[in-house]
Amino acid sequence: MSDEAPKLRITLLRNENCRPVPIGGAWGGAVAGVEVLAAFYQDYPSHASVVIRDQIARKETAETDSEFMEMNREVYMIAIMRPDVAMAIGNLLINSAKTILAPEQDEKENSQKG
Repeated sequence: MSDEAPKLRITLLRNENCRPVPIGGAWGGAVAGVEVLAAFYQDYPSHASVVIRDQIARKETAETDSEFMEMNREVYMIAIMRPDVAMAIGNLLINSAKTILAPEQDEKENSQKG
């Protein structure tokens, strides 16, 4: 009998209910000191208001006639994971964002120098 570990083959399956969801933020933290919880959400106005989208600046502003704008925070998914998985996901997100932001940072630095 061989002491070699068996090779692993992973088949990626997509649940039929899985769909892309735009996420505006996340909150969470350590749960009982053994797991990490992350809730992914999107904020939107709770009542009808005029929303102005600035595609260039990538931001939205809402016009309202009151001092405060009421918002809803809708949670789309709550993930509970081991700390090592949370670290791996965090690193994946950071590294992916850096590949997108790095050219923008280079452009800003070059325009400031010249």
